[in-house]
Amino acid sequence: MRSTAARAALGAGGCRRYARTVQPVEVLRYTAFADPEAGGTGGNPAGVVLDAAGLGDDEMLAIARRVGYSETAFVTGVVGDRVRVRYFSPAAEVPFCGHATVALAVAIAERQGAGRRVFATASGDVVLRASDTTAGVQVAMTSVGPATRGLPDERLMPLLAVLGLTLDDLDAGHPPLEAFAGNWHPVLVLADQDLFHQFRFAPDVLAELMRRSSWPATVTVLHPVGPGETAGPGRQGAAR
Repeated sequence: MRSTAARAALGAGGCRRYARTVQPVEVLRYTAFADPEAGGTGGNPAGVVLDAAGLGDDEMLAIARRVGYSETAFVTGVVGDRVRVRYFSPAAEVPFCGHATVALAVAIAERQGAGRRVFATASGDVVLRASDTTAGVQVAMTSVGPATRGLPDERLMPLLAVLGLTLDDLDAGHPPLEAFAGNWHPVLVLADQDLFHQFRFAPDVLAELMRRSSWPATVTVLHPVGPGETAGPGRQGAAR
């Protein structure tokens, strides 16, 4: 199911889209946050299934594995403006995924029109408003309430070991923490930008640690970009 689709186009709102029909389920591929002025480059890819009402858990997981992106969003039911949504990584169901939510909102708006919708997710209700603009569909999202908490040593040290890092590699101005915006996940900020671009990890080992630690989706690693700025682009390891 890698994109050998006959039709591929730049989706509205900076989402690049692909469509393939795997009978009887249509699977869409979007790249949320792609830059339409740069030919749709960049962004974060997600799978989208608009009609998953008849799919079981194993079937949704199998589709997510074939899509191969960090998450695929599945619409399992619609009542009025409320859309029931589930998210699957290639390894398991996850409670929420921000970029897949944006991709799904654009896909629905392209087919059913702009407007306000509420996505009912395992992490709570997410209110979205899609609008048509000259640049395409734009989506504003009010997500679940964010939260942070400290990352204790008994959870931090195994993570550093898997990533091949030490405490000395971390930026002193940004203590390690766990963040929540639908999923709890660890956030590490490295002091050295060069190390950020060089460190490596074993995906299978990291995925097992994430499962044991109840981190369902990602590990986020960042680096400072300048005085007064928090951090640069993140590297994420999806549980696969």
